[in-house]
Amino acid sequence: MLLLDPSTPLFLVWPCLVSLLASLLIVYTQSWHGGLTVDHNHGVQKVHHSETSRIGGLAIFVGLLVVTVGFTSTFAATSASVSVSVSVSPQLSLITPLPFTPQFTPLFVAMLISALPAFAAGLVEDVTRRVSPRIRLLAAMASGLLACWLTGYDLNRVDVWGVDALLAWSPIAIVFTAFAVAGVANAINIIDGLNGLASGVMIIAFIALAVIAHQAGDSAIFYIGLLSAAAVLGFFVVNFPFGKLFLGDGGSYLLGFWGAWLAVMLPMRNESISVWAPLLVFSYPILETLFSILRRRRRQHDSFHPDRLHLHSLLYARRFRSFTGHRPKVLQNAFASVPLWGFMLLGSVLAVTFAHSTLALMACFVVMAVLYQLAYRYLVRFGRL
Repeated sequence: MLLLDPSTPLFLVWPCLVSLLASLLIVYTQSWHGGLTVDHNHGVQKVHHSETSRIGGLAIFVGLLVVTVGFTSTFAATSASVSVSVSVSPQLSLITPLPFTPQFTPLFVAMLISALPAFAAGLVEDVTRRVSPRIRLLAAMASGLLACWLTGYDLNRVDVWGVDALLAWSPIAIVFTAFAVAGVANAINIIDGLNGLASGVMIIAFIALAVIAHQAGDSAIFYIGLLSAAAVLGFFVVNFPFGKLFLGDGGSYLLGFWGAWLAVMLPMRNESISVWAPLLVFSYPILETLFSILRRRRRQHDSFHPDRLHLHSLLYARRFRSFTGHRPKVLQNAFASVPLWGFMLLGSVLAVTFAHSTLALMACFVVMAVLYQLAYRYLVRFGRL
């Protein structure tokens, strides 16, 4: 079947199509399950203006599951000479052919199994509203621990003298890895506040990780990154710009774990790639989380205390309402995501460019932090409510 043939870019259509159809199915059956799944437009962080189902993560999970069931069997029977090439002409190739590796199948299956605790905890919260942020964070850590066990990878280096000596001890490396994975998963949940923001950020992240993997010749991570981006894209077209379906906690924790584990495996499988490259790819959500914790501590609030002081919240509330004039509020919501995609794209481009240079990546991360802080202060000081 052509859509399951990894020798053509059309194989990316399949997870996207399945995710899209699953998303539309959730939307058009909302009258059946809305009593459990609808996200009502009230709460300190709510900016949408209609009752919308928040189980979009289920559609993405189905898309990833189809990859596991369909592609793994197809790839297993495929010759190692198969490659993907996206070309605009015989003379100009955007992606040089990269041979398929049988490692794709066990890694993808292990990731899907490992994602279950984080995804399940988020999905139960979407339905019951009774799973605390701490429980969800612990579930994400459990996913990280499970992934360490099933894939055999952990963060045993961060390219920082002294810290690497500690991470050389396996128990510390495993605990550190689980904590880091949970942190990224929570970061994606934090930025999931506008139509298309979190899903757009993750599409950029998966493509960036795939490009870095391509540079390193790691076809397993390359394929996983592209297929993951395709699965998220199916949901994205239903979520953006009109917000017909939300990721929910299940979706944000699923994508956060998924991206974090790719970020772990990429430098651990390829010593030439600095750990700071995937860190820079996720610099926007990581910086959002760090500054949110500092802001809440300064105000003597709990770290999990919700507020409307995130960068995306300020961008929507203080600038984009005036920029978008009398357009529907749902479009004001969506348009506020666009500059934040640009910020995410900047970090990703820098990560791809300097993927092999730790010092350059560290400097770029500092630049991203300064830009974040400048933008935040501008919105607080000069933004119009």
